[in-house]
Amino acid sequence: MVHAIQIAVGNGRHYGGGMTVAAEAAIDDNLLHLYSISPASLLRLMLLAPALRTGWQRRFEGVHRLCGTHIQIKTRRPLPVSTDGEVTTQTPVQFEVVPTAIEVMVPPEYLTTGQANAAQ
Repeated sequence: MVHAIQIAVGNGRHYGGGMTVAAEAAIDDNLLHLYSISPASLLRLMLLAPALRTGWQRRFEGVHRLCGTHIQIKTRRPLPVSTDGEVTTQTPVQFEVVPTAIEVMVPPEYLTTGQANAAQ
């Protein structure tokens, strides 16, 4: 059990318009990446802010990181859960990786011109 002021879960590297869950995360690694931030002073949180953009928040005391294929978050009382900037549900909540659940179709030239690598 941890006390947290923020928990972020992502199935890729970025979320929320440029924030980074984990620098090493990849959309195709079949893992969920989580970080939680423990309560801290305003100064400490301000020092942490740049690391949230780059994904290097693990270097800070009070930041916990996990990864796995299934994550469940429970709270003492129901709390809102934001999905892509919109409150869509409340805790408790479960996240699960379902490999190849979505088929993505791209033109053949996308794969041969190197655009796939540039998009990553």
